[in-house]
Amino acid sequence: MPVDTKIEIYMYRTLSLFAMFVVQASAGRRLTSKDITNFSLMKNRNILAGIVKGILTVLIT
Repeated sequence: MPVDTKIEIYMYRTLSLFAMFVVQASAGRRLTSKDITNFSLMKNRNILAGIVKGILTVLIT
């Protein structure tokens, strides 16, 4: 796997985790390690990350 792809996947993961954290925080909940574990087990995290990246891109531009 090329290094760029690895970095990209890592960035997506971080972004989607951050987005989940923001959602939880706005809902008045703390992000627990259980949530993070559940999140890492999610199979659709790349799809989720794509959506998050799309939303962030729209917000930034």
